[in-house]
Amino acid sequence: MPIPSPRKDEDKEDFIDRCMTSDVMKREYPKSNQRWAVCQGQWEKKNDVKASWYKVENRTEAEADIYLLDEIGGFGVTAGDFIRDLKSIKARRINLHINSPGGDVFEGITIYTALKQNRAEIITRVDGLAASAASVVAMAGERVIMAPHTYFMIHPAQGLTIGNAEDHRKMGDLLDMMTGNIADVYAEKAGGTQDEWKERMIAESWYGAEEAVAIGLADEVGDGEGQISNSLDLSRFKNVPAALLARLQASEDEEEEAPPIDYAALFAEAVEGVL
Repeated sequence: MPIPSPRKDEDKEDFIDRCMTSDVMKREYPKSNQRWAVCQGQWEKKNDVKASWYKVENRTEAEADIYLLDEIGGFGVTAGDFIRDLKSIKARRINLHINSPGGDVFEGITIYTALKQNRAEIITRVDGLAASAASVVAMAGERVIMAPHTYFMIHPAQGLTIGNAEDHRKMGDLLDMMTGNIADVYAEKAGGTQDEWKERMIAESWYGAEEAVAIGLADEVGDGEGQISNSLDLSRFKNVPAALLARLQASEDEEEEAPPIDYAALFAEAVEGVL
């Protein structure tokens, strides 16, 4: 059974409710935040809405900024969307800002290739997290700059197979090949061999900003504080650093404890002296 799609003339609230409560969504995405993200993506895709966490800014002759701030793939930014927007940029330098848990490995490789083939100077700026497929995209930068307290994460290619034993064996061979290809991308940037990087990937390795520079995945630690959104779903990863989990929890607690905005007081302050 396919994932629900918006019906003609169905409003967003009704669709999200129907999508969230459908049997296929409950089975495939047991966590409510996952179901919401997928349903939201379906709505945006059907209604041609560009998600706020993916955007291109400052299209000038000198410099442009691309913000990749969530998952990569069908329920996030697709390679097709990214490449179409990339082709429209005429700037000589592109700053690629990343805060992403990754996503579809094939989509990530496609985005990486498009960036490597682009004539502009690509500067990757890890603003929070570059994990999984997003870490591959980050390698497209001629320079990779980590904000303080940000993270890289690398692991082997993963996939889902439905079928007989032969289907699973073919998927295993494909995933082995993709893991090797990704290891080569890391080795091209940081040095070392494919086997060395495959070992690190199998261990699901996390690197803080300074560690990423030391191992060669990044070139420098930049200025400013890295921001990691607490909306990122890291539940599928097994070695998430305790410091990162603490930051996410602190951010969530801060949002929950924030006092309500006094709009009346703000309005009064804004018009003070005018009336």
